[in-house]
Amino acid sequence: MTSKNHKDIAKQSRSTASDQNNQLQTKQQLLLGHQYSGPLPHPSILEKYEVLYPGATKLIIDNYLLQTKHRQELEKRVIESGCGDSRKGLWFAFIIGMTGIVGSVACILSGAQIAGSVLGFTSLTGLVSTFIIGTRERRAERETKFKAMQ
Repeated sequence: MTSKNHKDIAKQSRSTASDQNNQLQTKQQLLLGHQYSGPLPHPSILEKYEVLYPGATKLIIDNYLLQTKHRQELEKRVIESGCGDSRKGLWFAFIIGMTGIVGSVACILSGAQIAGSVLGFTSLTGLVSTFIIGTRERRAERETKFKAMQ
């Protein structure tokens, strides 16, 4: 090899190294981002609202507090209503069950032992099965809600 070839190879390798450095430098970037999640705007956004419209921050927060209170009152009513419906259901089940049992006893005492036994058995079976089915449904509903929250 001649000295000219050595110079060309050296120049070519420096050029390649320089190109690789440029590529590395151009590929290095810094990405910055901010993420905010919440019921109210980010404090920096609230500051900007305040600059544009003095008192806006107080209005936004006051409206948020009113909406929160309203939603909580509605949720409380729904829960109370559900509890009341549940209580009524328990009372009606008790009345129906006791009617079946009293009818069963009356049949047995009047001499219709088979009819009284069947009436008593079906009354108790109905009450127990309703209780078990209701318990399973409530458990399945709670599990579904729990999975949805995760």
